Amino acid sequence: MHRRMRFAPFAHLHNHSDFSLLGATLRVGDMLKKAAEFKQPAIALTDYGNLFGAIEFYSKAMQMGIKPILG
Repeated sequence: MHRRMRFAPFAHLHNHSDFSLLGATLRVGDMLKKAAEFKQPAIALTDYGNLFGAIEFYSKAMQMGIKPILG
């Protein structure tokens, strides 16, 4: 019989979205859906050289009950 392992809460602190020019293709909404699926309490957005996705990231994360971290 398999036992379910319990993990400590985890938050990714280095993530690039499609707003990170030539750096990634991950969309903010998709990133947050995965974070919610894995029950992460927080997640960071650390795009290269801009904060174009910051407002979308912050508002969607708050709606989903995930603490947004901007870096």
